[in-house]
Amino acid sequence: MRRRANAPRRTHARRPCRARGFTLVEVLLALMIGSLVVVSVVSAARALSSARTGVEQRVARSASARRAMAAIVAGLRNVRRDPVQGKPVIVGHSGGRDAGNDGIDLLVISDRQVRRDAAESDQYEMSFYLARPSGQRYAVLMCRKDHGFDEHPDDGGIATVVADGIVGLSFEYHSGDEWVDQWSVVEPRAPKAVRVTVVAVGPDLDDSPTMPEPLVLSTIVPLGVNKPIEQQLHEESGQPPAGGPKR
Repeated sequence: MRRRANAPRRTHARRPCRARGFTLVEVLLALMIGSLVVVSVVSAARALSSARTGVEQRVARSASARRAMAAIVAGLRNVRRDPVQGKPVIVGHSGGRDAGNDGIDLLVISDRQVRRDAAESDQYEMSFYLARPSGQRYAVLMCRKDHGFDEHPDDGGIATVVADGIVGLSFEYHSGDEWVDQWSVVEPRAPKAVRVTVVAVGPDLDDSPTMPEPLVLSTIVPLGVNKPIEQQLHEESGQPPAGGPKR
């Protein structure tokens, strides 16, 4: 039996498509991946911050150590070249000063005037030692200068901070035969050389309870100081000089 040509075709209505939701496993997986990404970003940021802090500390530590060493070496190289009896050019203290560190007092030559319209000698007193200012964790290197040349090589003048974060300072003196850890005020001679050792941690850049790894610098400064006139005369006559004992 044939269908008529103009007979209407039957059509089937389509059901509306419903949106498919996320399963619990997919939600948990997305949360885990998101957490891993956040943790990775935070860890990378902390690592970069820590690395930057470490670099800043190393740079500051090196700068403090070199600044301290340069100041001390400059003072030793400008030490007075014509000592006289009773005015030693170098006095070295072993474990001296208030901070329990070594210190040194020098008589130095300088052609730079400090005070205008004032009579000044070209010789002045200079001292290096450590001190811990109030409220600071680490000691600082102090330099005392006294342009009023007098009988007290370790007193008076103005003390200024040379470098921060200097936790160790030591001097050794070569007598011609051996190294000694101090140079007496009654010693008529000057040492042949001075070994300077500086231990620096740099300025306190953070609140870490642990001290950063210190940087140690050491150098030997030879001294070309002439002998006192009185000592030269005594040596020429074959008699020991009056004053302190000989080393």
